[in-house]
Formats: sequence, C-alpha cells, structure tokens
Amino acid sequence: MCCFAYCYYCFKQEQKRNRIHDLVDLSNGTFDKQARQAQEEFLEIQDPSRNDKFTSGRITQLNQFEGNVNNIPALRNVVQNYQFVLDDPDLDWFELEQIETFANRHRHFLVDTGNDDFLNTVSATRANKSKITIEQAKESADTKNEAFKLFVDDNTTQTSDPHNVHDSSVNRQLEKNFATLSQRTIPISGNFTDIKNAIINYTMANVDNVNKQNKIRNSLNVISQGNYNSSVRTCEDELLSLVWSRAYDSDNKNNEILIKDAVLDALVDMSDDDATSIVCSSGRCSRLMASLTLLDADKNIANGYATTEQIRNEALESSHKILDDCIASYSKHPDDNLRTAALSYNSPEIKVGKHQEENFKTIVKDKIVGNLDSSFKQKMAEKDFDNVKTYCIDAINSI
Repeated sequence: MCCFAYCYYCFKQEQKRNRIHDLVDLSNGTFDKQARQAQEEFLEIQDPSRNDKFTSGRITQLNQFEGNVNNIPALRNVVQNYQFVLDDPDLDWFELEQIETFANRHRHFLVDTGNDDFLNTVSATRANKSKITIEQAKESADTKNEAFKLFVDDNTTQTSDPHNVHDSSVNRQLEKNFATLSQRTIPISGNFTDIKNAIINYTMANVDNVNKQNKIRNSLNVISQGNYNSSVRTCEDELLSLVWSRAYDSDNKNNEILIKDAVLDALVDMSDDDATSIVCSSGRCSRLMASLTLLDADKNIANGYATTEQIRNEALESSHKILDDCIASYSKHPDDNLRTAALSYNSPEIKVGKHQEENFKTIVKDKIVGNLDSSFKQKMAEKDFDNVKTYCIDAINSI
C-alpha cells in the first residue's frame, strides 16, 4: 500500500512538473498569465529538479529582477535557484552560460548584497565542468582524434530559448547592427508621431484581424514612450523610426511591402493574446531589428543573430575540422616528428614524445585561435569569447 501511495505521489508530481513546463513553453516571454501561473506552481513541487530550479530562477530574473535591481527578495530567489543548479555536476552548458551572463551583468550589485560565495561558485563551475567533459570523452574514445570529436558531439547543444533576447551575444550583435542601421538610414520623418500614424494607417488598410490591430496599437503605445535600451544604445521610438524607414530605402524597393509586413508581425508578436501585456524592452528591440533579417538589401543590416550557445557550437565544430585538416596535412609532412605526431591522433599504437606532441598541438591551437578571432570575436562579449576560446584550447591540450 505504501509503495502504491509513493508511486502515485511521484506520478502526480511529474504530471504537475510537465504541466508547469508546458505553461512556460506557452508564455510569450513576458510575465504573462502563463509565466505567473508557472511560477506559482513551481512552489508546489516537493522535490524540484535542476531544470525546475533553473526555469523558476530565470522567470524571476527576467520578469521581476531585471529592470528593478533593487528588488532584493527577487535577487535572493534567483541566487538560491541558480546555486542549486550550479551544485549539480550534470548541469548543461546552456544553464551555466545563462547563469554566467546574470552574474557578470550584476557582479557589482551581487558583491554589494553579500553574494560573494555565489560568484565564486560561478567562476569555479566552468573549469570543473570542462575538466569532467574532456575526461569523459577521453574515456570513451579509442584515439585522440575520436576523443576530440566525442567532446564536440557531447557538448554541442540546441536549446529552444524564448528569452534569447537577453543573451549577451545576441545583444552584442544587435548593438553592432543598429550602429550600421543608424549610419545608413535617413528617417522618412523626424517626428515619431508621423511614423506611428503611418504604421497605424498601413495596419488598418492591410490587417483585418481586430485582435492583431489591438496588439499593434498596444505595442506602438509602449514604444511611443521612447524608453532607452542600453543593449542597442538607442530609444525605442528612434529604433522603430529607422526600421520602418528601411521600407522606403531605394535599395529595398522590391521588398517594401515585405518589410512593412514584417514590422507589423514584430509589433503583433510583442503583445500577449489579450493585448494587455508586452515583452520587455530588449524583446521589443530585437523583434524590430529581426524584421529586417534577410529582407534588407544591406547585408550588414539583414544579418541574423546567433546566441552564445549557437556560436559555441559552431566554434567547437570548426575547431574539430581544423584538427582533422591538420592531421590529414601533417600526416604527409616531410618533418618526421610532425608527421609521427599527426599520425598518432588516429593510430594509438604510435607513440610520440612530449616535445613532438607539443609542437603539433601548438600548430593546431594557433590555427584554432586564428579562426576564432576572425570568425567569432566580433559577435560575442569579451568574457564569453574568452570562455569559448579557453574551452577549445583546453580540449586540445587535454587529449
């Protein structure tokens, strides 16, 4: 009887957990009714998992703490949830990167509020996780090349993140693209009211759905307040003026309607179903900028945005390709030491001395660093880029 009761209890807890995460998935990224309900129900989970704690902490961080950093109870809730996640050796890279972003963004405030232990844990976790994942790859592989491939495969992740507008790499790219947008765009009017009226007129002429019309008006009313966004480094009304004006640029003549429709879609997407709640400033700005993706004739404006996770995946995969290319190339090298070292990566029976190994690894690492610098450095915050570079180089050093 006790066994049955326990099983039933576990079943109901898992059922509740699934319902909560479904609510999170249904949320549009605001602190809407789905997010509020999920946050309330998280408190009823008796044995929360790492994923429960991370999701709950992130809802609190993005909806109750960001924009109101004096909310000490919210900060305490975020730190407690994230500390639970960090204490789990199986935490994934996405969770760690989001916690690192939070810690880096609010480092001074976290120190001032006595959260030094939390910051120390954040700093130590990356090195520990890197060491564990590298050792796991080595234990499962028959060759050094296979070890690096397994390391890449095991640490390449794809996370669906409705809050990726807060990702530090996305913010870095948004800022860069906006700088190009502002330099190359002449607003069709210096008065935002004119821009707003033009958008409303276009909406009424082309959008029949009343709910969508209300969402667009709701979004425009908020953007009209002209709030400054520190990630993009401009006011929201100025950003919308420039984005809407791209439809009238002579180079975009063939895509004028498509760009206008994309802007309307972005304004609709900002509001929840009842047009009363709206995403945060970063969400509004990123949606407006994204409306030009693949549509604007200027490729420096039309570029999309990659998250830190996506860039890390690409960096790992490109690093393995460089290792593969070096093995293939130096396996035929006239220098006996370099040739032997390269061959040893696919043939464990070939033994090489420490000096031979280090010379070959230095060549590989120099090529990897050169590729990372040229391909990814401008897309990431300095701290994130250093983490990715260290990650790739540590893996080469350790195999």
